[in-house]
Amino acid sequence: MNAGEYALRIKPLVKVLTSQALYLETACGSGSVAAASAARPPDASEFAILQPNGATPAVRIDHNSIAFSGPVTPVAKVGLDLERAELLTLE
Repeated sequence: MNAGEYALRIKPLVKVLTSQALYLETACGSGSVAAASAARPPDASEFAILQPNGATPAVRIDHNSIAFSGPVTPVAKVGLDLERAELLTLE
């Protein structure tokens, strides 16, 4: 790891409000960005974010921008019906 780079580990959890169930995710891009932003020391610019599935995407933070890079595997295509507030599974 180079100067200005730090490693973080996350354990992303999803709470299903209707059942109050908690599920451990295998990875989370938005959680990686949030963790890097929250834990950022003043001299840090790049983070390797270890996911529960073993992947290590990178988050780079510059003056006014944040970039996420790494492997992304879609697990489902979904949509949202705003009128009915209903989640739809798309093929």
